[in-house]
Amino acid sequence: MKKYYSVKAKCGHVGRSKCIYIVFPVMAENGSEAATRVRKFGRVKHDHKDAIAEVNCISYSEYRLLKEQNKKDQYLHCHNIQDQRRIPNFDERIQDDQYLLSSEKEKDKKNLRYRQKRAKILERDFMRQIEEIKESGVGIIYYIGDTHFSDERVKRLTRIPFSSVLKMNEAIVKNWNMRNYQKDTMMNL
Repeated sequence: MKKYYSVKAKCGHVGRSKCIYIVFPVMAENGSEAATRVRKFGRVKHDHKDAIAEVNCISYSEYRLLKEQNKKDQYLHCHNIQDQRRIPNFDERIQDDQYLLSSEKEKDKKNLRYRQKRAKILERDFMRQIEEIKESGVGIIYYIGDTHFSDERVKRLTRIPFSSVLKMNEAIVKNWNMRNYQKDTMMNL
């Protein structure tokens, strides 16, 4: 025998990393079947693990009332973003999609780790090539952009570990002089 269920589902097409929850009325044998059916509805984020927020058994009168409410819900009947924008107070219904936000943060972490690892490999490879050139006895031509000597903005805009600009200048000169540039040419642009 079929029963009546209300299924709260996460719906999309409201912006990146955003969602809207809609309660759908469904007739089904059990709650699991009701959830499966709603997962296949248009606009429901069917590929998300948390697409179904809750399933409740309801009375026939509640079922009919929910059906009427959904008939009047303009979001369920709009065909494009322009229709959606015309819905009064629609932005108030939109929520952050925690599923997407957490997966995006994880992607960002993995991407950052990858970029850091790749930068280390490239730096190591570059330093090896420089050492090979130095061992061959040929000088290297270095092109340097702005060294930012005495630039107060660098201290303000970055997280440099210097207490003053003077200390930063001293560190730049010290690092510059640590290199063996006897055969090398430095081009400060």
